Amino acid sequence: RDNQAALKQLKDFVAKLDATTDYQIRIDALGDLARAYEDSGDTEQSKLTIQEIKKLAEANKDTDTLSILRLSEVYALRDSGKIAQAIAKLDEIALSLKTTKRVDYAMRIEINYAAMYLSASKFDQALSHTLAALKLTEQLKRHQTLSKMRRLDSLASLYYTMQNPEKALVVVSEALALTSQVNSPRIVANLRQTQAMALADLKRYPEALVAYERSLQAS
Repeated sequence: RDNQAALKQLKDFVAKLDATTDYQIRIDALGDLARAYEDSGDTEQSKLTIQEIKKLAEANKDTDTLSILRLSEVYALRDSGKIAQAIAKLDEIALSLKTTKRVDYAMRIEINYAAMYLSASKFDQALSHTLAALKLTEQLKRHQTLSKMRRLDSLASLYYTMQNPEKALVVVSEALALTSQVNSPRIVANLRQTQAMALADLKRYPEALVAYERSLQAS
């Protein structure tokens, strides 16, 4: 499915929502829209949508959503080279969400821990949190298969970074088996690229070339 067409459909859907719509539907739809803008490269619209989410969460005293929005502070610290402070900030946010019933928020905390530890080159900790995030996808009520593919993509890339091309290939195969259920060319391109690099490391050059070509076709 064309990503721009999907984005337009989502924008149209959000435009129909008003104060009479169930709060959770509005928050989830706006969250999907912010992510879709981010994926399309429109960071400005993504930021504006996040501001809408913040206003709505404040009006509804939704402390869990307000906590998850603070993850931007974690990335700001990391991007300025303050990894230890970023992890400390993440610890603070994770503590505020310790009793959350939102599995997607718990998963995002694990994803962010993995990203921070990866930035700090602490690969074992990054792996532990990546696996925890993957496990949480089993409990998701929305976007379960897409979320699982994303987490498998991250796991395959991490195994490759940890110089374990064999495990990377196993995870890539598991993720690619889900493509019949989810159409995400960007994730498939990432997976094929990881597959190609892993195959090249194992000196399986003809297969690596095919994987590189498939990566280009998917992107």
